[in-house]
Amino acid sequence: MIYLTKEHWNNINEEHMRNKGICFENLVKKLLIAEYGKAVFQGTRESWDGSKDFYYYSQQRKYWAECKNYASNIDLKVLASTLIMAQLSKIDTILYYSYSAINVNTKAKLLLNASRKGKTIYFYDDTVLEQKIFQYWDYIREDFFPEFTKENIHFEKSEYNFEAKCLLYGNPLDLETTMDGYEIKHLTLFKMFEMDICIINREQSSNRINFGFKKWAQLKAQFDVFPEHMFKSKTEIVLAPYEGRVIRLWLIPIKENCTIPNPYINNRQIGLPKNVEFKALESRNKGRLIGQSYEQYLSNFKKNVLFDTIKLKISIFYGNSGTGKSKLFQECLNSSKVNGYDIVDFGSLNNSKNLLSIQDFIQKILVAIYNISLDMLEEMIKAIKFQDNNDSFIMKQPEYCMLADIFDVTDNTDMQKWISQYLDLIVLKLAKCKFLIAIDNVQFFDNEIIDLLDSICTRLIVTNPCNTKFLLTFNVDYIKKDSKVSRFLSKYTSDASLTYTEHITGFKSSQECYEFLQESFSIGEVFQKTDIEYIVKNLNRNPFYLEQMIYWLQEKQVLEPKENSYKIRNHILFKHLIRNIPNTVYDILLERWNYYKEHSESEIEKAIILFSAIHLYNGLTKMDIDELKISWDIVIELERLGFITIEDTFYHINVKFRHDLIDKFFAKMYPSFSRQTIKYENKMSIVLRSNDTRHYLGKLYGDENDSLLSNKQISEMLLLHVDSRLCYEFYLLVFEKILKNFEHNYSENKTICINNIYQVMIFIHDILGNEVMQKSVDELLHKIKNVHGLFDCIEYGKLLLYISEAYDSMGKYQEAVRLIKDYQEKAFGNQNEKSLSIEQQKLISQIYNRLHVYSRHQVATPLENKDIMDYLNKSSQIADQIQDAVMQYVNYSDRGYLYYNLPLSNKYHNKTILYWEKACNIYENGNAEAKYINYLRKKTQLALLEGDSEKAVQAAEKGLEEIDISPYAYQQTFFKWWFYHALAEAYLLCYNSENTEDIEKSLERAHFYSDLLASNKRFYYLQLKSVYMYYLKRYDDAIELNNEAIKLIESSNYRIKIASIKKQLSENEVVFNLILREPQHNLSSQIHTSDGLFNLPCM
Repeated sequence: MIYLTKEHWNNINEEHMRNKGICFENLVKKLLIAEYGKAVFQGTRESWDGSKDFYYYSQQRKYWAECKNYASNIDLKVLASTLIMAQLSKIDTILYYSYSAINVNTKAKLLLNASRKGKTIYFYDDTVLEQKIFQYWDYIREDFFPEFTKENIHFEKSEYNFEAKCLLYGNPLDLETTMDGYEIKHLTLFKMFEMDICIINREQSSNRINFGFKKWAQLKAQFDVFPEHMFKSKTEIVLAPYEGRVIRLWLIPIKENCTIPNPYINNRQIGLPKNVEFKALESRNKGRLIGQSYEQYLSNFKKNVLFDTIKLKISIFYGNSGTGKSKLFQECLNSSKVNGYDIVDFGSLNNSKNLLSIQDFIQKILVAIYNISLDMLEEMIKAIKFQDNNDSFIMKQPEYCMLADIFDVTDNTDMQKWISQYLDLIVLKLAKCKFLIAIDNVQFFDNEIIDLLDSICTRLIVTNPCNTKFLLTFNVDYIKKDSKVSRFLSKYTSDASLTYTEHITGFKSSQECYEFLQESFSIGEVFQKTDIEYIVKNLNRNPFYLEQMIYWLQEKQVLEPKENSYKIRNHILFKHLIRNIPNTVYDILLERWNYYKEHSESEIEKAIILFSAIHLYNGLTKMDIDELKISWDIVIELERLGFITIEDTFYHINVKFRHDLIDKFFAKMYPSFSRQTIKYENKMSIVLRSNDTRHYLGKLYGDENDSLLSNKQISEMLLLHVDSRLCYEFYLLVFEKILKNFEHNYSENKTICINNIYQVMIFIHDILGNEVMQKSVDELLHKIKNVHGLFDCIEYGKLLLYISEAYDSMGKYQEAVRLIKDYQEKAFGNQNEKSLSIEQQKLISQIYNRLHVYSRHQVATPLENKDIMDYLNKSSQIADQIQDAVMQYVNYSDRGYLYYNLPLSNKYHNKTILYWEKACNIYENGNAEAKYINYLRKKTQLALLEGDSEKAVQAAEKGLEEIDISPYAYQQTFFKWWFYHALAEAYLLCYNSENTEDIEKSLERAHFYSDLLASNKRFYYLQLKSVYMYYLKRYDDAIELNNEAIKLIESSNYRIKIASIKKQLSENEVVFNLILREPQHNLSSQIHTSDGLFNLPCM
């Protein structure tokens, strides 16, 4: 202060030597009374540091006055908790009174956080406080400065009557950062950052200022800016006395080596943060995802999600690896920021030391809601807890209890109690705030978080208005059939009024591919139009593949970078290579990796360890890499080659794979990939990260002498939530250990041992796929073929039945028959079934039924095959003898299918209805509840056979509804696939243009579940879609789809269906080609359109 110097303050503090803040608080109270009137502000009780503040609620505004009597400059941590308390108590105006100066950087960050929550801040610190005291001197002097004579008091007007600070932010709301830690360190090409200019008026009167930038043309050439008018021309702003204000801007660097522009206020240049490194931008692989289709996705996202101000909207992008989902995700984040959304991006947690827990997820949401770091939140809770429970009005707020209790959660039981108590409060806060909850790769979250997401969305759906939106991406390569995430995806993509959904498959045209390559690599005139068309037609439209193709051509030394573009070094070789590019991502990566090994032989071992560690821990920090004693030069070179990326955050330098396809490539290239790291860590006596998966992988990769794993240990491993990236080696390792320890564990408890094999086979089949399962089954059967007593174990029979079902789904019908027929002969031989236990008889009934089903798939006319029919008759006989209602139902169902494919001209085709009605009667009489979903399928099929469109629609919709809620639902993904096909078929029975939207939705969902199942029966979808195209008068599309269906069925090994479906498609083709409108009198399908024009599939 200038006039009220330190000695004057020492005098007024003498009465309160124990706590000098008391006198200062009395002074602030006098100032508040002088300005706002008597008996308006109330004081709080003393807090943990002995200070006391004031609050005031009026009908118009709610004030909080913070008092700080510190001798030195006050930093952020001292003041930040006030922001949280202001939110808890619904304060909208904060007054900071401080004897010492508040650091301008601290003021700026307080202003920024307050502005995001719609709060206003006024600063009365140092000389501003002194001016305020003199403004009310007559009221203040006698009690506080009686010996001070107010003469010749004159505050010189500063050249600049304001304070200003510019802050640059990348991705805020990171759990690991403090409030100081959000700033960017350097720029990334095409990645948006935020510029916040914080301005504080230092005048007693209103202050009119002009804000703007210079050199607009240069700025526009280097950045995309939002909002543009704030950069292009000057903006006038009026600040109230001592008011602070934030101007929020966004920039995207579009050129390398660009310079961040300085803002100007009243022609005074405002400095930029010193911590930003002004260097060449990280440009490798940072091209924007462009192309007409992706631009349309972005436009639809803004229109359908961001611009809806009334209700919850969700955007979902799903597809396979490398199709551009993550880059589209980033573009959507940019648009959301520009449109005023605060981003809660969980993508930054992919490299966390452990898998994201549900508590981490909730804490991240709380950090977002209150816009402050977790450590600051905890400090604030401690401060408030110090106060008397009965006195603190803040502690009466339910939000305070919510925040305080989160730090008392110690286990999952506590967490579930906390969620049940406070979830509605979180939902209410989210509905009020304008957030975009953004999750890239939702499939990596565990089931608890998926359930929580579902609960939050379910509540927000019925909360209006709802300002928060969701942006979610799913990589279907990592989604297990019928998993929690699979059901979540299907639920939220089925409601078009709630969710904007896109299946991302890559670029749609050669022009889009060319534009992408030009944007990412400045390819200039390297590619002729015919070259791009060849690549698109014969190879791949996947953006990741196209990037790898450029690197491959460069490493073949036919392309070289030159003057910000690429030039061809050898035109003849270039043309040859274009026609010989590896046609899969795996093949092209293999050639590129071999190129690296040839040219970096001495670095290979460390490079593999680096990749293995990145794979095991889902990313490394530079500290991790230093601890592994790996040269940073190797990291830089692998980043240059595009295998990994280096991300420099505020606290860490993180290294991860450039793309998950590269991770998958190396995991496939080097079996037992994590073992490289574990062996290396053991050798160095270190463990970089400790978590359950790392612990069990260590056991699985343990020394031979310590390799025995008991049934109990294996059962525990199979209950573990394993990161999808590690599933391949983890479950194969568990399987390997099961085989290694089989004799011991089988002798200890054969039931648990076989059940463990059953469980691991389910994981291998569902997660790792058919090919891996086939190999594992071969190893299993070879290992246990001579084990004594194995065929006496009924669990083994159930295991083989499961394996046979998998064989059937692969089209390996003969192998399926051979497997269970061999089991039946060895387990039961020629025993009389009646002499067996009920459980054994049920199993034999199932075996005979499956022998029938697998065998009939191999022949065109199963009704004429005695052996096939004998299997079904034996199954039925046993089921009837033991009154097994489930198998009775199944046998009648399968008997009906024998006639389902007969043409209408066959006099026996009506037997389909006869047997299916018997199956339905068995279900309706009870004891077959497990077949409920299948029963609803039968009711739908019967309605379709009757030609009753309305009844079929109702039955199919009932089936879809019950799949999600029935305790008897199983194979959810398959049945949703079937019911959506049936629903589209039901509408097409009696086509009505009023049902167009319903038909399109049903077909879209049918296509979605075909992709999710990787179905080999896509011809059903194509048959339905072609008929629909005809009714829309899109005759060329109808013909093309029908031809595609014919090609698929001709290449199918589903022999029982080939002839009937091909005949149906051929009959439909006649109508498509001639554009007939007269009904056909000889349609072959038992299900057909009511106008007599088209066959519909008997599914």
